Amino acid sequence: QAELGEAGITREEAAHIRAHAAFEVERIDEIERVTNHDVIAFLTNMAEHIDAGLGEDDPKPSRWVHYGMTSSDLGDTALCYQMTQATDILIEDVRRIGEICKRRAFETRDMLCVGRTHGIHAEPMTMGMKFGRWAFAMKRALDRLERTREVVAVGAISGAVGSYSNIDPFVESYVCEKLGLAPEPLSTQVIPRDRHAQFLAVLATVAATAEEIALARQRPVEEVREQIARGKARLLEVRDQRKAPAVDTHKYANWNALLISALLEAGVLLDHGVARQQALKAMEARAIWHGSPKLNARNALGNWSTGAR
Repeated sequence: QAELGEAGITREEAAHIRAHAAFEVERIDEIERVTNHDVIAFLTNMAEHIDAGLGEDDPKPSRWVHYGMTSSDLGDTALCYQMTQATDILIEDVRRIGEICKRRAFETRDMLCVGRTHGIHAEPMTMGMKFGRWAFAMKRALDRLERTREVVAVGAISGAVGSYSNIDPFVESYVCEKLGLAPEPLSTQVIPRDRHAQFLAVLATVAATAEEIALARQRPVEEVREQIARGKARLLEVRDQRKAPAVDTHKYANWNALLISALLEAGVLLDHGVARQQALKAMEARAIWHGSPKLNARNALGNWSTGAR
């Protein structure tokens, strides 16, 4: 108001308010138990600080703090400002998750996995498809959040019933510009609640997508390792029932190449150093497979059966 030259407040009074304004949550709660009004309790406590030391008949600078406003002008504008700030944080988080999912979709586009339908195993698919679906979902979430930010980034300083009877509309425009908000086109005391409803609905939708990703990836590491160990043991059991070829060494090479590839994929996907080391150790054995195919192929497979634990 002092900057605008409105309502008679002087720059000296505005400076005094900025220098002395303070509050205590405990004191606000104490006052609110009497007034049953949160904003009045807040303003009363702030006035105790702003007007401290002034004479009884001295003008009280605190009278300008809430001049021409209604409680909803303060509360609703502050809430919309908070929602805007929260949305900015969420937009960056969702954008980052979407970029990660997109990158992983390309990295794992050839990584086979079991598809599921009706709660059971179905046809094969790739991990890239899963990450790609999440990437598209996060893009839609990002679009929703950006549109919702425009919806909630509003403010209102228009008086008791929105008629500007005690305050110039220019004050509202000026303050909203300072806060990075747009003036609410028409408020009757409060900012329309459909804005808040859209904000909450979008949050629920974004959270549901995030929960889906979390549920798909939250299996404990020990559980995954145990399942890998069981699968590895089963593969070895089946393989040991086969007669080892004495001449056709490429069969062993193909089998072991698949396992090396799987270990390398696990090392990249899980950032698992042991898996990478076992893959490299198995690859080192490749040079002598042709010299002693049965012995060295079995030795290389033994490295996998004991490693990555």
